[in-house]
Amino acid sequence: MKVLSKTLVVIRVDSSKEIGMGHLTRCLSIAKFIRKKGVDVMFLTQEDGTHLQVVEKGYQSYKITENELFEISQLPHYYDYFILIADFNSKSIFKNSACYFSNLDLIRKDFQMLVTLEELTDYPYCSDIVIIPYFGANKIKLRECSNVVYLLGEKYFLLRDEFCNNDFIVQKLAKNILITMGGGDSNRISLKVLSALFVLGKEYKFHVVLGQASDISDSELHHIMGNYKDCLVVYRNCSQMSEVMLCCDIAITNSGLTKYELAALGVPTVVISNNPSQSKIDKIFSEFQSSIYLGIWKKVEKDKILEVCKELLVDYDSRLKLSNNGKKLIGKKGLDGIWNAIIEKII
Repeated sequence: MKVLSKTLVVIRVDSSKEIGMGHLTRCLSIAKFIRKKGVDVMFLTQEDGTHLQVVEKGYQSYKITENELFEISQLPHYYDYFILIADFNSKSIFKNSACYFSNLDLIRKDFQMLVTLEELTDYPYCSDIVIIPYFGANKIKLRECSNVVYLLGEKYFLLRDEFCNNDFIVQKLAKNILITMGGGDSNRISLKVLSALFVLGKEYKFHVVLGQASDISDSELHHIMGNYKDCLVVYRNCSQMSEVMLCCDIAITNSGLTKYELAALGVPTVVISNNPSQSKIDKIFSEFQSSIYLGIWKKVEKDKILEVCKELLVDYDSRLKLSNNGKKLIGKKGLDGIWNAIIEKII
């Protein structure tokens, strides 16, 4: 398509221990997909760590300050159509929605199209395309606007290629437990879960995944395991997450995007929320019976974590049901749907 030959897609995203790594991970997936379409991509970010990761992946990145207004004039004059994809609506960045929209208005000034990835909220969006790729999004009463295209629900979830397979098999005898709480785990939920489950003893293998922004040390994990250190496997900055997931019989995760990836693979999952706002989303997700929801991490007792996981480990039929339901839930063509909507908007 001729118009795309001079199009530049600019992705605005941040990641950190407080924000989490999910925003960056899915934006890198978007960038990879768009580049394969022959369209140039670059990034804008305020975070040093995000900037470095983007550059390491082979993309151009501009580091901006909090109040800096990015000017299109800074970019090569070769391009004549600019699309901004923004995925940085986080309470860790903005104190309220007004601050977020004010920032969007500042950075979108010279862009012909604004695409935003949002949470399960009913703001009066100022975007051309709004993506809310979660369960329950179709139930949101969004304000009517003839100029806004809404892409709602799990069919638009941005699933990476490694999670688009059907290789997971529910074993009769469950022995491997996965604990993964996202890239930051600022609440250190991994430690709470491990301290609840280590009493299961040497019959089980514990696989703990720690993201780049996590400050949990190996020594802390080993201290919890005590005499069962040999039953612990720790992964840091895991590059092939699907392989780790596929070797485990159950998983315990938090409010991030990982629960969607686990569901897509068919791994039976227990979910613990980071905070009250995420709790609402996690409850909706559990209604589809691909996961078991326990509650907000501060309120969930260790005894409850142990009880639920212990029952799941020995209940083959329950694990099989959760696995089959998960494999049916997540669409595998989310990126295609988003890209088609962008193309239609350009035309």
